[in-house]
Parts: sequence; structure tokens; C-alpha cells
Amino acid sequence: MRKVELKIWKHIFCCLCLATIMQSAPACLAGQYQRDTTTTSPVDFVTTYCNPLNVYIADPFVLTFGGKYYLYGTTNTRDLEVYESTDLVHWKLKGTCYSPGPKSWGKVDVWAPEVAQNGSKFYLYFSARQRKEKQRNICVAVSDSPLGPFTDLKAPLFPDLSVIDGHVFHDPATGDRYIYAVDEHQSPSRILAAKLKPDMVTLETTLTTVLKPSMPWEDYWNEAPFVIRHGSTYYMMYSGSAFWEPGYSIGYAEAPSPLGPFVKFKGNPILKQTASVDGPGHNAVAMSPDGREMFIVYHTHEGHWTTDRVLAIDRVKFIKGRNGHEILTVPGGASSTDQPLPSGVPPRLRAQSDSFNSKSRFANWYIIQEEPRSWALTSGALNISMANGDFWRSHSGGENLFLQDVPNGDFAISTKATFARPSEGAQASLIVWGDPDNFVMFGPGMVSGEKYVLSAEDQQKNDTNLFPPGRNPSGKVRIECHDQTLSFFTENKHGKWSRLKKKVHIRFKPQYVGLGAWNTNHDDGTTASFDSFNVRPLP
Repeated sequence: MRKVELKIWKHIFCCLCLATIMQSAPACLAGQYQRDTTTTSPVDFVTTYCNPLNVYIADPFVLTFGGKYYLYGTTNTRDLEVYESTDLVHWKLKGTCYSPGPKSWGKVDVWAPEVAQNGSKFYLYFSARQRKEKQRNICVAVSDSPLGPFTDLKAPLFPDLSVIDGHVFHDPATGDRYIYAVDEHQSPSRILAAKLKPDMVTLETTLTTVLKPSMPWEDYWNEAPFVIRHGSTYYMMYSGSAFWEPGYSIGYAEAPSPLGPFVKFKGNPILKQTASVDGPGHNAVAMSPDGREMFIVYHTHEGHWTTDRVLAIDRVKFIKGRNGHEILTVPGGASSTDQPLPSGVPPRLRAQSDSFNSKSRFANWYIIQEEPRSWALTSGALNISMANGDFWRSHSGGENLFLQDVPNGDFAISTKATFARPSEGAQASLIVWGDPDNFVMFGPGMVSGEKYVLSAEDQQKNDTNLFPPGRNPSGKVRIECHDQTLSFFTENKHGKWSRLKKKVHIRFKPQYVGLGAWNTNHDDGTTASFDSFNVRPLP
């Protein structure tokens, strides 16, 4: 077929696909697509996701309520945060849902939160300890909303033990609730369980041991229990080995009742380390928006040289084994390549140009590690108040990354960034982003005076280059991507693009493009202002 005919048929096919999507999409979604396709950027849709998901927490738990997902996890502070999503893939930070108060029993080591709903109340279970004590325990707080704020209800839940990783299971067959926790001072550890009374904090039965290490890969640890019922069988998923080890993995055991006896699957672990993924563990389970697919929600190490952790999800399937027995599997393992979006999730628009004049179009952006108080959208500008932070090697301290899905094929992105009261260390950048260990950033900065800063990181190997601004430091910058090779441009004194000699060949697959700003030295309220974000395809 000749190229002209091929282009015509491709155009017709795209129009038919778009028409089909518009007809089947909800009215509000269709309105967004109709509005966004009027831009000069290419109309393109994303139907996949890729781990990791750029939410930097450990020990994730997902609650489904009111047609939305709520994500909780361990952070680097004693506060607990909550994220919200409609698709299990893109999460928006909604703020702090719990902070220990002056009278709280547990003030440090605030870990592994889970939330259970009972009627109109939401109960938060988390691990913590008092400052002077070595023993940890399970604390319970309550709220009228999954967003919190949660207020202390009872702690410690098991005063005679040192336990972590509290998990509450609601049995769909009986309506009863059960609580599980890990006795961490027992060596090897053991998972305990008991039936809960309707008040959600009182035990109806005594604690019994339901699981303990028995396989070589587990070392001395069985922890992070999570129970589901499938058919008439109860499956307890758990993590083995130590969380800081690359071999931290997930297995499961089966039982005829929530209290056991549990028998481990001989093929454990079902989720383990790969060449590109370290330490997959401490999981929860959630269903896709249409209820047709089951997903395991877990954390992995951000890289091969750190115990900092990041969110990931993958599909869970039950397959028939011998004698019709059903085996719980994660067919693709711990994935790090493109996966289909969860069923029931509509396709998303790829990167679109934005003049920052329309809040409705601004919804196409994803804000990673958002600090809502530190950015503002004004008429014709995105303003970011820079905090002390960066994404260098194992660091993940940068805030407010504004990202969109990467365009298909070769592309160019550009912006104009200016500073209000610039200070030493300030940077404002265009971004080509894979994950915290794989990215390229380019833009104006203050490093012993005005410079253009090009920073590239590949698996924690960082390379930074500085370029004098010349006679016309306008702040206009551009990145072009040709076959995984990035070229960089600044505006010259004639108002035209001037190419830098430096090029960067990226080995990672970009997931997003966008904007960001921070100050690597101090937090003095310096603001970076972006006048636009421009995207266009390249031939």
C-alpha cells in the first residue's frame, strides 16, 4: 500500500476509534476528550500503565469506597497520609489522615496502616510504639470518612506482646471480622489471629498462631498478612524474608476457615525479585473499577541500592491445578513493562500543550509528591514555590512534579521558566521521566550565578552539566527526543532556538514528560513560574 493511502486509512481508523470511545464514555469524560482534542497537540490515547506508580510509600493498603480507591501506607514521618484514585494507577495525595497527638500511645514507628469500614465508621489500624519502649503494638483510630482525620480509639490492642502489621478481614460468607498481627519478638516470627467483636477493638476469641516461617526463602520472617476468600477457601497472602533484602517476596497459604489451619503453597513465593525489581512485598488486594479483575497492590525498592520503597500493582489470577484445585498466581510476576490498564478504566490522553489559562484542561496533569500549599495556577502561569529537595541518586525529596503521559514517537517539549527572587540552588526544569532513578531534567538554575542546568540520572548514576546563559537568559528551554536521544535548546538573542552540543541517550523508557522546580540548598520561598508547556510531534 502506498504511503498516502496508508495515512488516509490510518486517519479514518483513528477517527472511528475516537468516535467509539466518545459514544461509550460518560458525559463528563466525553466532554474532557472533546475539549482536549481541540489543542494543537496530537490526539493520542494511553491504554497501559507501567510500574512503579510514582507513589513513594511502603506497606500499601487500598480501601474501596464510594466508587473510589483510598491508599494508605508507611511514610518517612510519623504522620499517615491518604491518596485517592479512580483507576488504581494515578493517585492524588489528599493530605494527612492521622497524626499522633500529645495523648496518643504510639508516637514513633508509625507503620503499615489499614482501614476497615463498619457501617458509617472507618477504623484505622497501624503499628506504633512509645518513644521509650522497644515494644511495638497495634493502635486503632476512628473517623467518619476514609480521608480522616482519624482520632485515637484504643491502644495498645495487645498489651502483652510486641506486634506489627495489623490486618482486619471481613468474611463475606458470615459477616464476621478477624484480626491478624505479627509477633515480631518471637524468633522466628509468627502470625497471630483472633475473631473480633462488632466494636472492632475487642477480641472474641484468644489469639492463636496461624502461620510461621517454614520455607528457606522466608528466613526468619512471616509478616504482612492479607486474607481473601475465593470460593470456599481462605487465602492468606504474606511476605517473607526481611523488607530490606532484595529477596523480600510474597507467598500464600490456604485454609478452610479464617483461623486456619493454613497450609502453604508449595510453589511459593508467587511474587519475587526479578532482574529489574527488588524486594516486592507487603501487599493488599483490590478489584478493578468494573470488578472483573483482581490486583495485588505492593511495594518494591526504588532501586537496587536502597530500601526506599514505591508502589506497584499487578494482576492476580486463579488457575486450575490438580483435581480442580485453584491456585493463586501473579501471572506476569513483578512487572516493569507496559501492562493493560485495569478493566473498566477508560483510555487517557497523552501529553497535551497547556497555556495554563484553563483549569479544566489542567486536569490532564498528574502531580507527583504533591505539596498543595506550594503551587498555584494563575491566569497564564503555573507557579511553584520551591522546597529544599531533589531526585539525586537515592534521594526522592523533590515535590510537585507536574507530569503528563509521554507522547508517541519522537517529540519536542518546551517552556519558559522564570524566577521570583532567585536564590542559590534554585532550579526550574523540563522533565523526561521514567522513575526516580531514571530521568532527564533541563532548565534555568542558579548555580554560582545564572546557568542552564542539565541533569541526567540512569540507575542512580548522575551526570550534571552547566551551561552559561549567554546574552539573553530568557528562560526559554526545549528538549527534543529522537530515537531515545535527547537534544537541548535555549533561546538565543535573536529569539530563535540554539542547540547545545551536549546530547543524552536514554536507556530507560520514558513514562512522562513535564515540569518541576525545587531548591537543592534551602527553602526560602523562591517561586518558579512557567508560562506554558508546549508539546509537538517531530517527523
